[in-house]
Amino acid sequence: MASLCYYSVLGLCKQATDDEIHCAYRELAMEWHPDNMKDPKDAGEAEGRFQQIQEAYSGIFEENTMEDLQGLLMDMMRDDEMVMSI
Repeated sequence: MASLCYYSVLGLCKQATDDEIHCAYRELAMEWHPDNMKDPKDAGEAEGRFQQIQEAYSGIFEENTMEDLQGLLMDMMRDDEMVMSI
């Protein structure tokens, strides 16, 4: 799935809020859950699509978490530099 944008899998733009991401995930997960397929032939396609949706949702929040942690680390480093310069 490396070639697919996680946001496009969920039908969102990169500026989507956490709430928009969560709502899109829930809607698509319900639609594509293999247990919700009436025709057993559709279950195979649904399983693959459902896995993509789950991976996209997890990937977006991993990216956001890494960005948050990097921001915190940079803030801590700036604070340390200020203390050392005093």
